[in-house]
Amino acid sequence: SNFSMPVKTTTGHPGNYTITAENVSSFPSGACILLYDSYTGISTDLRSSSYSFSLSDTTISARFTLNITIDPSLQVTSTKVDPTCSAPNGGQIVALGNSAGPWNYYWKDENGAPIKTSLNKTTADTLNVSLAGTYLLDVNTAGSCDNNSSQFTINNIEVPVADFTCEDTVYLSAGATVNIYNFSANATTNAWDFGDGTGTSSDAAPIYTYQQEGIYTILLTTESSTSCIDTAQKIVVVENNAVGLNSSVAGVLLIKTISEDQYIIQQKFNYQQMVSVKLYDASGKLVNDFGTNRTEQLNVNLDLSLKGAGIYYMRINSDAGQQTLKLIKQ
Repeated sequence: SNFSMPVKTTTGHPGNYTITAENVSSFPSGACILLYDSYTGISTDLRSSSYSFSLSDTTISARFTLNITIDPSLQVTSTKVDPTCSAPNGGQIVALGNSAGPWNYYWKDENGAPIKTSLNKTTADTLNVSLAGTYLLDVNTAGSCDNNSSQFTINNIEVPVADFTCEDTVYLSAGATVNIYNFSANATTNAWDFGDGTGTSSDAAPIYTYQQEGIYTILLTTESSTSCIDTAQKIVVVENNAVGLNSSVAGVLLIKTISEDQYIIQQKFNYQQMVSVKLYDASGKLVNDFGTNRTEQLNVNLDLSLKGAGIYYMRINSDAGQQTLKLIKQ
């Protein structure tokens, strides 16, 4: 659309004067605001500069013409990428003018506050977005009166953080009950697997009782309102009694300290039997497999000096039963 009007300036004192356009930001980005001086034949773009001129006190007719041109016909190709569960700050908007270019890109937030400006660009422009919300874009061809105004909505993504604590060792002789303390964030659902093949729960903070000794992995799977998932797991050792040794095994399990974080694990059996020894960390990951042998005398050299600080579990399986030894590396 085009708008044109005469502008008359008069003065009682001849001299030099200046015409300046104010509040031009209220116009679309590609609007042309031209002032034509019929006396000098000069046209001035008032969006980018003011116009200075000499005026006499005898002027009585309109000397200037103000022309405003707004052409919203510019087409823009755009793509929008919403954040994902794996890239929660990965929102992106890409826009490209469809004219010959170059283009000016003016990015704003939903309140019209400037975010980014790219001038005289011959390629597409990209706005990387880390927050959900509404974003505005004005595009015009540099040096032309065309323009395009677009609006984009970046959707919110909720990423859960699964986190909980519980006892790391419980005893059948004391009930073998595990109390869960759930510290997860942004979770709308909780799914628990207690690692014994039977126990599950959807409670926020369940209480679970184990029926057999062993090393179990408690797995928590949380889901957010936008279907993002996070997991956390912890190891729980269930022992027969507070001593931590299986009473069905003949002989005393001896732990000899050689030096800091270095031990010899020994036990005498009543007869030769198949014995396997494995070391796990607190996440349930196998750290060392000491093998399986037929023997009457268990003798294992354990060196934790090169391993990280934390809790380790040595699991000893024999024909006589299973034993779990808890070790703490400072």
